[in-house]
Amino acid sequence: MYFNGLTMIEKKDRVLRPDQVSEILKVSRRTVYRLVAEGELEAFRVRGSLRIRESAVRAYVRRQIALFQRETGVAEDSVPNVT
Repeated sequence: MYFNGLTMIEKKDRVLRPDQVSEILKVSRRTVYRLVAEGELEAFRVRGSLRIRESAVRAYVRRQIALFQRETGVAEDSVPNVT
């Protein structure tokens, strides 16, 4: 099913509020808003309210793990899988 040319969100890809994302990432809500504003975390608005797909949170975490590994030289197998 399509909406404005985009695939509709799959049922298993939950849509989260900023407070839920902040709990998952163990950061403040302000940090979540900052990540969105800086383009690091993909989000959208529903009637003015910010929403973030769970898959976008997973993608963000994967990118942060890869960045950490490159910066520190930590082996890929020593960091837990987040998928």
